[in-house]
Amino acid sequence: RRIGRVATAAEHRGSGYATRLIGHVLAETDGPWVLDAQTHLAGWYEAFDFTVQSAPFDDYGIPHVVMRRAAR
Repeated sequence: RRIGRVATAAEHRGSGYATRLIGHVLAETDGPWVLDAQTHLAGWYEAFDFTVQSAPFDDYGIPHVVMRRAAR
């Protein structure tokens, strides 16, 4: 499974919407999962047991890394 862009409107950031969304996706679908995370958010995804799988790469001027979470 691939998780695409996860975006929260600026006025709602910090409200827990993205955490609930990712939690729901992981609970309701079978893995493994892969995503491209902005490097500064890698630690946030690590809290969901994702691990960095690549060196940083540029995506439209923003550094990203590939992250993966094994099936459970």
